[in-house]
Amino acid sequence: MKKVVLTLGMTCLLLAGLSGCSSTPKQAAVQTTEKFNLGNISLTVNQFVTPEIVYHSHDEIKDLVVAGIKSNLKQADLITTDTTMNSLDIVMIYNRRFVGDATAIPSDSLAYPIYDYEIKVKDGDKLLTTISRKNLVFNGGFAMNLKLMGGLLRDKSDETVFIEALSKTVAKSIQELKENN
Repeated sequence: MKKVVLTLGMTCLLLAGLSGCSSTPKQAAVQTTEKFNLGNISLTVNQFVTPEIVYHSHDEIKDLVVAGIKSNLKQADLITTDTTMNSLDIVMIYNRRFVGDATAIPSDSLAYPIYDYEIKVKDGDKLLTTISRKNLVFNGGFAMNLKLMGGLLRDKSDETVFIEALSKTVAKSIQELKENN
């Protein structure tokens, strides 16, 4: 009972610390081609706990994120295979978190991940601009907050929403860059 109370207390502290807003700085206008060619895409997955529950592997997360970015950019009509167009190199860090992972009694229950990403827009070898976002925290809303506090995010499928959010956020940054042209 004491462990459950301590875990719930730590979860509340974690949520309070992670619930701050992050603002997105306005990207300066940069002349780019009409569409973008995807160059190198890399993903690093970090975690401080090795859970007994099997969640998405590094390769599964990368495949889902890359597919999501491509899908979102295709919907916005911003992706091409034409190598004469500007290319995008994308570096992402997905910090998988668990309830209590910063304590002596971590759990296997997922907590909200923290994302970093950097998008380099290039014209051949020339760097046009870099979009860099650090320490972005997923916020799932009231119902998901309750599940998180109760330690109920314990399935591989629970992580899918986090992965989709990363791909949508990266694609949105690219769309905003294009809108600012």
